[in-house]
Amino acid sequence: MHHNPRMLYDSPVENTDFLAGARRETAASHGALEQRFAHLTSPTLTLESYRTTVQCFHAFYRPLEAQLARVNDYTSVLPSRPPKTAWLDEDIRYLDIEPVPGPEIRPLDSVAAAFGCMYVLEGATLGGQIIGRNLRATLGIGPASGARFFHGYGAETGAEWKRLLAAFAAIPDEWHAEAVAASVRTFREFLAWSKVCLP
Repeated sequence: MHHNPRMLYDSPVENTDFLAGARRETAASHGALEQRFAHLTSPTLTLESYRTTVQCFHAFYRPLEAQLARVNDYTSVLPSRPPKTAWLDEDIRYLDIEPVPGPEIRPLDSVAAAFGCMYVLEGATLGGQIIGRNLRATLGIGPASGARFFHGYGAETGAEWKRLLAAFAAIPDEWHAEAVAASVRTFREFLAWSKVCLP
């Protein structure tokens, strides 16, 4: 059964001010990013275009996750998440892509901000499932052949997202505003970078 990423974002677990606010406040940037990367779900996707896009994602995720790693103690209140840069590193190597410098990312200076950032990074794994199917259909590649990042957690992606929603639902009320602001900022930073790295 295929899941609609929007439906998973709107899980019944999502009943806190943070999750409702993040969904509402990021809607415009989220939709604009989907349009920027619509080629990834196109039946006419080319390998050249895909390689450029992987390069783009890698250049953004690397400094963003470096900032995330500097936030002390956030992992003690969040389910363990593998760094997405490691998945992109695999794709970069397999596809023989030259990494490029990414944007300067504003520091994440609190656990609340880390949660807002993770909302964006982990939510992206949902759309990655649709993209991964298209990569197999159009380019014949999978998680071991240049599409590790978009494979995400594979068949467990939906379950992993719901685990994260439960963690988000438990964050203190006083974190909500800062977490929402960080999710908005992360989406906007990625949208701005996509306009630089993609023609």
